[in-house]
Amino acid sequence: MTGLSLALKEMRENKVLIKYMLKAIIKSRFSILFNMKYDDAINMLFSKDLINIFGIEIIDDKLRFKFNGNYVYFYYNDLRNDGARLVENFIIRQYSKLNVNGKNVIDIGGYIGDSAIYFSLMGARHVFAYEPFPSSYKRALKNIELNNIKNISFCNAAVTDKKGTIKIRDSDSPYEELMPDGDIEIKAITLNEISCNKNNLVLKMDCEGCERKVIYSDLSKFDEIFIEYDFGYDYIIKRLKQFGFHYKMISRPYRINNRITGSIYAFK
Repeated sequence: MTGLSLALKEMRENKVLIKYMLKAIIKSRFSILFNMKYDDAINMLFSKDLINIFGIEIIDDKLRFKFNGNYVYFYYNDLRNDGARLVENFIIRQYSKLNVNGKNVIDIGGYIGDSAIYFSLMGARHVFAYEPFPSSYKRALKNIELNNIKNISFCNAAVTDKKGTIKIRDSDSPYEELMPDGDIEIKAITLNEISCNKNNLVLKMDCEGCERKVIYSDLSKFDEIFIEYDFGYDYIIKRLKQFGFHYKMISRPYRINNRITGSIYAFK
């Protein structure tokens, strides 16, 4: 099996690779992948060489890059996952269709603060972010402080369809589905509860399956919505239409590990 074939095989088996790899390959000039050994290809795409392709520096335990003319810093844990998130959000700008300037943004699936920081730097009035996993939440707080950003409220909570508490297993992966079978108790909150006293709202939802419950909230207060879905999209589109949204499929649906994943941008 050639180096490229092995690289593509790993892409199929790892969600984070599939999500952004084709765009990354285009940016790094597709031709350089050919005639490479497997290890060289993977190292080029997912290690320091990948970071260098996109102008991201590794400084001790942090990643540094320029965004809109200023340096942005992130503490990283797993270079592959964290590097992928930063490329998606700050280089490829997957949320660029959302007009967040002067808006209040509700960010469901905040991970390490990457999307919240992006929205803040793009002119959001305030970002209300929610991340269920304590490990990711703690790193998000450090990243927000590291970048001296004051208009992000970051909460360690799961957004779901019922208010209360749930017990989960902790994880520091951006691709972990919330499983209520652990021993760590966290707050559970509803989207209606979050949005009830706010206006001029934009919603971003990337929460590894929680959209199946959250989509049945009241969406009438939102001007724009970005949803990454993991279990199909027909029910999401139906719900969006009920609230008068138009929509665009941002990425073509693909199947992985019994999931059908993709992204939808909705607007009025």
